[in-house]
Amino acid sequence: MISRIWRWCRGFGYAADGVQALRTARGMLAEDGFILLTRTQPIRYAIERAEQDGTSLGEEYFRTESFAYRHRNWNDDVTLTKRPYTMSDLLNTFSAAGLWIEATIEPQMPVEAAERHPHKHAVMNRYLGILMFKLRPLPAR
Repeated sequence: MISRIWRWCRGFGYAADGVQALRTARGMLAEDGFILLTRTQPIRYAIERAEQDGTSLGEEYFRTESFAYRHRNWNDDVTLTKRPYTMSDLLNTFSAAGLWIEATIEPQMPVEAAERHPHKHAVMNRYLGILMFKLRPLPAR
């Protein structure tokens, strides 16, 4: 059951209703189950847009419309479209879905990988990486 939840939750960022998506996932958990959800650090999008548009970090962090861009350091042939969000957006979504955060980590690129892929390491140092949330259902009252 857990692996089914993991595959399903990778599409969270594409869900039209994140609260409902997480409620559905929560409903499929075993009694001791949890949801492992990864999201791009939201400040990353703000930094990229501020550089691209010549605006401020705060302006871009709170901007709500989707944006598209080509990521020059990964693959110039691919255009990415992103729907931005803030940390409070994420926390409020988790809470509204009846989940609490047991743990959060922000993984760093291992030294060996950074040495093999210095261009990717430079991008992660400049724009940040991902957040990983271990989410559990709120206890029944």
